[in-house]
Amino acid sequence: MPITTEKEIFNACKVASNNNDYVSEIVAKTLSTVGLEGVINMTESPTGFSRFALVNGLVVERGLVSELFTETDH
Repeated sequence: MPITTEKEIFNACKVASNNNDYVSEIVAKTLSTVGLEGVINMTESPTGFSRFALVNGLVVERGLVSELFTETDH
């Protein structure tokens, strides 16, 4: 049975977060923003605050770096 509505996403998040409404709401809103095919990266906050930051495109934090990734005029 596919999940389609924001309420269904919230309920699935609530089960996954051990009934934590605060985390469930953040994840559900994030999923509704990026879509069900989007990617969410969650990290622990050193400040104790939760936030949502949307990044359009690809973010490479570490890994392969090549000159082929650059765009040149020649």
